[in-house]
Amino acid sequence: SGSDISSAMVTEAAKRAEVALQGNAAASMPKFEACDLEKVEGQFDTVCCVDVLIHYPPERLDEMVGNLAKLSSDTVIISFAPDTWYYKLLKRVGELFPGKSKTTRAYLHKEE
Repeated sequence: SGSDISSAMVTEAAKRAEVALQGNAAASMPKFEACDLEKVEGQFDTVCCVDVLIHYPPERLDEMVGNLAKLSSDTVIISFAPDTWYYKLLKRVGELFPGKSKTTRAYLHKEE
């Protein structure tokens, strides 16, 4: 199964899975859904959350990671942007350019 807040990304993932699984009769098509991370439900062997936590403020991190842990019966894989001088510099450089930039809107999280 897979979920993303963007329905366009869910559609793309489903298309790619369909192509990747062609000719493999033993494989079943995963279920993809557009859903906010806070509303994902179910039980999974592995939960993988990559480049998502940058959209959540630090004060909500414990809640979000706790929810991901409840969804997994075995493994949780998480990536985040650490609150380091390097990422702070990247955010500052990004602010110099016009237009919307995900880099400047990303929340940084302490490595605790």
